[in-house]
Amino acid sequence: MPWRMHLSNRALQRLDIVPGTDSAVLAAWTQPGRVSYLDLETGTLLGDRRFADLISRQPERWLLLQPDLVTPSGGYLPLLSGSDVTVHVSQNAQLRLYHQAGKVSLVSVTQETEFDPGGTDSFRVAALSRATGLAGAITQAGCLHLYREHGLLGVYEIGLGTLNPETLVAMTITTDMDKIFVAADRCLLHVDANGQVIKRQELHYPIGAFASSGTGRYLACSDRETNVIRVYQGTDLTPVHQRHALDLMATATQVQLIADPPPSMVALNVLAVDDDGLLAFALAGVICVTHFTHMLAFPRLENLVSQEPQ
Repeated sequence: MPWRMHLSNRALQRLDIVPGTDSAVLAAWTQPGRVSYLDLETGTLLGDRRFADLISRQPERWLLLQPDLVTPSGGYLPLLSGSDVTVHVSQNAQLRLYHQAGKVSLVSVTQETEFDPGGTDSFRVAALSRATGLAGAITQAGCLHLYREHGLLGVYEIGLGTLNPETLVAMTITTDMDKIFVAADRCLLHVDANGQVIKRQELHYPIGAFASSGTGRYLACSDRETNVIRVYQGTDLTPVHQRHALDLMATATQVQLIADPPPSMVALNVLAVDDDGLLAFALAGVICVTHFTHMLAFPRLENLVSQEPQ
């Protein structure tokens, strides 16, 4: 099942595993406003789509755009990646979250709510639960703001402090139970919908890319310095699998007859993972889709204890 495909001569912007009625597809953003669809099982290219004028929030414009958001699997794209705006989209495409130039707005059929970062602060990252409509954003000062369609739920200190502009900060909100996961430089956070930090995991490496599965069953991080990919359980942030990205590429079947391998020194900056253990990543313009079974399992504590000499 593992496969790799040279899709683009430039670094990919984003990968998403998009569920559908019968199967799922991989959505690969090759450049601002352009997404390609690939079959998750085989890597077959299913087509692509271009989007323009993503900044417009007018209801009439959104109605015209909606049919183009449907992927070959039948589901809506979870996110639209433009050159100067990112639009997060709910499962029914009736709710969308705009993140542009440090500003965030939640837009529904009937109203628009602009997030207030406070003072001269701005929002570094934003996320939307596609199922429940919970929206969140983190300011440059490290504060978590949570909103629903009717307005602000609260502003919370989650122990990040002022964010370093040179390091990765990412967040996701799950499709059930509104679990919030944050990756910031060398730590992972699990935060609940009340802004309470459930678990904080300090890492020994700087994070280069981050993704979580739809329900938060799994998280995936890449080591920015080595390109080792590690998978964590969402419940307690314990590591369960790891392997170097190039090793995973080497064990994957090449879809094209002739294709260039990825540069050995390129940084891994896009990841996607699902609840069934599928993992997608890209090195430059080369995509690899694999499964946790092709990674190395972390030794469990109970196994180590059982192996101690009597």
